[in-house]
Amino acid sequence: MDHRDAELADVVVILADPLPLPLHECVQQLKTTGMSVDDIDAENGAIEGTIRLGLFLLVEALPFVQYVRKIFEYTADYPAGDPRDQDGPESDAK
Repeated sequence: MDHRDAELADVVVILADPLPLPLHECVQQLKTTGMSVDDIDAENGAIEGTIRLGLFLLVEALPFVQYVRKIFEYTADYPAGDPRDQDGPESDAK
């Protein structure tokens, strides 16, 4: 694969205890930083989602975050026509 549109990581954000702000505000701030939120485990203070690797330290530095655990890192290659595609269609020439 010669296309690399984004370097991503599936993460689990572990929240501080006690939380300095309501859970829904924490989730909104994570989304504002660019994290897509897949699951919220309020009972255990964990939020699962996906972020660009370049945003990892930004998320980790939020005041309500105790730490961020990377589960899986990968390179995304979005298809031509997708608004996230950065490099156009793959060439068949080798």
